[in-house]
Amino acid sequence: DSFTNIAIATGDPPIGNPVSAPAVDTKTNLAVPSLDLVKTIISGGNYNQAGAVIFYNYTLTNTGNVDLTGNGAGGLFTITDDYLGEFNCGAVTSLAIGDSITCTNNYTVTQADLDNGNSIINIANGHGKFGAQDVISNDATATAMESLTWNASLAKTLETTEVNGA
Repeated sequence: DSFTNIAIATGDPPIGNPVSAPAVDTKTNLAVPSLDLVKTIISGGNYNQAGAVIFYNYTLTNTGNVDLTGNGAGGLFTITDDYLGEFNCGAVTSLAIGDSITCTNNYTVTQADLDNGNSIINIANGHGKFGAQDVISNDATATAMESLTWNASLAKTLETTEVNGA
């Protein structure tokens, strides 16, 4: 996008004809909308059973040079999370330059998560608008680790047989 400002100065000198001079000033890429998302695990980052709950914190910051508005229901900002889907974040409908909103959500570990092993790698991004333009943040990742303990026991018995000799 660009912006062009055209001005014409005119004047009447004491002697001679009126004079005028045009001036043109063009600015390009004035608006740079940008969002940054930081995602962290509040608790539950080490899980060991189906039904365990992982609590996430999302901080969405306006890192651009223009104010942004929300894109979701009621004009709120949204988060799209690969495990949790899309949800509203915060209670504000606009973010000034440098301002942030924070929201939380949680995920319940399933048996399939345990069967898949080792970790749940969770990716999310934030969404807003600048006018009619969609603004999407970076992908933010948080990893919860499986912490299963294995218990095993072995019982050994000895059977003896007496042989009376010949």
